[in-house]
Amino acid sequence: MHDKKELACHLEYFDNLKTKREKWNNTWGELKKYVCPQTESSKIIFDSTSIWSREQLASGLQSLMVNPAMNWFGINLSEALGYNDDETEIPADLAYLSQAIQNRILSVFNNPASNFYNQIHEFFLNLTAYGTGVFYVEEDLNIQGGLFFRNISLNECYFEENKFGFVGSMYRLFSMQAKAAAAKWSDNKKLAEQAVKTPDEKLEILHIVTLNNETASRENNNKESRKNRTANNLVYSSKYIYLEERELLSSAGYTYFPFLVTRWIKEEGEPYGYAPAYHVLPDIKLLNSLRQITLKVAQKQLDPPLLVPKDGYYLPLYTTPGSVNFYRNGIADKIVPLTGMENIMPTEVEQNQCRDAIYKAFYVDIFRMQKENKEMTAMEVQIRNEEQMRMMAPMVGRIETEFLNPLINIVYTSLIKYNKLPELESAQLAPQIRPEYISPLTGAQKSSSINAIEQVLGFFQRSGIVNMFPDIYDNIDFDKVLKLFVELKGAPQTILKTEQEVTQARQQRKIAQMQQMQQTV
Repeated sequence: MHDKKELACHLEYFDNLKTKREKWNNTWGELKKYVCPQTESSKIIFDSTSIWSREQLASGLQSLMVNPAMNWFGINLSEALGYNDDETEIPADLAYLSQAIQNRILSVFNNPASNFYNQIHEFFLNLTAYGTGVFYVEEDLNIQGGLFFRNISLNECYFEENKFGFVGSMYRLFSMQAKAAAAKWSDNKKLAEQAVKTPDEKLEILHIVTLNNETASRENNNKESRKNRTANNLVYSSKYIYLEERELLSSAGYTYFPFLVTRWIKEEGEPYGYAPAYHVLPDIKLLNSLRQITLKVAQKQLDPPLLVPKDGYYLPLYTTPGSVNFYRNGIADKIVPLTGMENIMPTEVEQNQCRDAIYKAFYVDIFRMQKENKEMTAMEVQIRNEEQMRMMAPMVGRIETEFLNPLINIVYTSLIKYNKLPELESAQLAPQIRPEYISPLTGAQKSSSINAIEQVLGFFQRSGIVNMFPDIYDNIDFDKVLKLFVELKGAPQTILKTEQEVTQARQQRKIAQMQQMQQTV
């Protein structure tokens, strides 16, 4: 009885979510029509600027943020929770442990069976087209690494935000063939009968993932060791419902929230995000209309309507090359084209204004080099490129917070759960990790700090103040400057020696200098 009541509450809440999402459906329909028409049979597209720009932005985000050819993130264990609080011994080589965890996580992403990089491209395409992307993470012990990834169509997803501004529950309505549903839920007699009658019929299945209770929520956020958690600690419940019959098919759970919902730009109180194309949709429509008019005018100019005397020519007229038309003798009137169409041709200026607005909305300038009236130095090109990348700081920060951070932590906890991090065997606790992203987009946000360091050091050299006050450099800790510079540049921390190695090298250098001085005396 309790299960039926709970099921009825879920379905009532789902109907409420559908009602709230109706205002977004029209907007997404417009975006689908003009920005990604390849997903439907549309013949109204006369300009591909928005289509190409969206693909450029999606490809650029993947290349600059999650490039498979580089280690696009690092792991910071210096603030590992649990080590200091529980007075646990810190590993001697923290840099080695960080690198080992990073490599293990990257191996999951790089595993072809997980399908990560294929799906991440589809995710960025959805995010840049509709303003909201949904990425699904599922465990599968048959895959090396134990995880596979999938981009989920936004059209299937219904959700709201929690009090923290994140999406913590998901109602996903998707279609499934009867034969596939019967194979997945083999103990359901209704599905088995349906599979026999109409095996290819599409059935609507509702997948609901929500928090179990407040206790589970608190447990998911406390400082308890992840290493000691078990598979039975299911923080999120998972229910599959056969919607037509309003029947519960199965009930299970997750130790993590498997749907990573990311918004491009979001207004307060709105669960769904706004896409780059949303703000320039009028320009996209106008450019499409101008191109349509241009084509019509060009067609009429090349093959114009004709003015033909009513009684002087034998019909039908033939306008193909080399054709012959007959007319009566004594007719002075000739066939002439209907003119006056050339004055309504849309100008290139109007079309280029629309294109420029679309390019700016999709940040195309970041991913291609614009032509300049003067030659630029390499430094000028770099500074200009970093300035453009800094314009994407809010979006990059949101992608890291809502998508990459939970994604990396899910992979990390999964590796611990299945004992695939042997480097942690010596640690009594599995430390909390903090990802640090190593990408051109992230680096551009830090470039102001790098420039400040370079300007301060450059000031000492240019001003000549060092010649007057040689001991002024005593105010600067150059060891910290170097470490900060390496961190801001995104270089691997493994290139730096440990403090013990640096101290030992300096001591040996001092001993060698003292011995040399003694030999000189």
